[in-house]
Amino acid sequence: MAGDAYGITEGAEFDVYGSEIWAEGERPLGTIKVSKCLVYTSEAIIAGGSKPFELSGQAFAFQTRVGVREDLRLYYAPPNPKLDDIKKQIQDLVQKMGIVSRSVVFVQDQMTPRDLDMDLVEDRITFRIGDRTCLNEGLNNMPYSIPLDIHRIRHVIHRAADFYWYLHRSSRRNAFVHKVHFQCTKLKEVHRYHGSKLQLTLVPEGENLIKGGIMTIEADEKTPYGFAVVNNSDIPLFVSVFYFDVSDLSIAPYYLPPTAKQGAVDPPLPAHGTLSIGFGPGGAQAQTYGLRPGQDVDVGYIKVFLTTEYIDYSVLEQDSPFDEHDRADASYKNRKPLVWEARLVAVVQRLFESGSLPCTE
Repeated sequence: MAGDAYGITEGAEFDVYGSEIWAEGERPLGTIKVSKCLVYTSEAIIAGGSKPFELSGQAFAFQTRVGVREDLRLYYAPPNPKLDDIKKQIQDLVQKMGIVSRSVVFVQDQMTPRDLDMDLVEDRITFRIGDRTCLNEGLNNMPYSIPLDIHRIRHVIHRAADFYWYLHRSSRRNAFVHKVHFQCTKLKEVHRYHGSKLQLTLVPEGENLIKGGIMTIEADEKTPYGFAVVNNSDIPLFVSVFYFDVSDLSIAPYYLPPTAKQGAVDPPLPAHGTLSIGFGPGGAQAQTYGLRPGQDVDVGYIKVFLTTEYIDYSVLEQDSPFDEHDRADASYKNRKPLVWEARLVAVVQRLFESGSLPCTE
């Protein structure tokens, strides 16, 4: 069974079936509960209320309850009669979805840290951002609202719970904190020969834009940006990179490693090597950034997952729950240590007048 690097936590429960495909209403062989979570594997016991069972061959587990988790912290604005009318419905729905999804905590004190504030403005639900980096950079509100509809509200809360859980989760070990570095630079087009063909190629230009875990870039919708993961360790690594858009709750992949063929795939980031993203031989697309109508600043996060074994992190990808969303970014047998790690970089997008880019010293 998968472990910590896959997002499995202690207390998670799974129904076990003898086949990968089972009929609707078919009873499972039994239910197991994760008792110990390791890096890539977990140990499980028979869950309370389930009878012991035997396995005669391969079996398949379907998750029915999440375990220990970080909660989505949601604050209701000061009392509003219309909002109070549906508050109980929202809590009931959230409790039901919390069994198999991320849990939600309703914060009562306005001074308590939280992820989102929910308010009612002109019969539409609006959301205020609670992330401290976003607030410090001037991004206070999500640029979308939804009707006063319980199912739409549930959909947004469900996506927000997944979004902030994936954003906040981190490894309990930091094996590569001083060994692996993430960089971002502007790219420029140059003419290069590829064989006998002359082609436009993107190459890095200028210095690393990430300073103290934050990169401030010009949101002109045309400047391409590329990334590099520099590995100074003795261990080859698998790399997955995602962009978390705080304004619309979408999660988009910037880079995913090649899929495993016949159970084996080579790590794309060699020991003492560099993986380029958006330029060079590393593959993936360069990124451009722009602001939505009415915005003068936007903030998102780039999260880098580092693992010593192949993990399919593509399941993290999610669309925005809002109808009229526009993405602010776009695509232009020897034993080995078992570890995983994640890095986070805040992306602050602004409009600058010519010659007024901030000093990065």
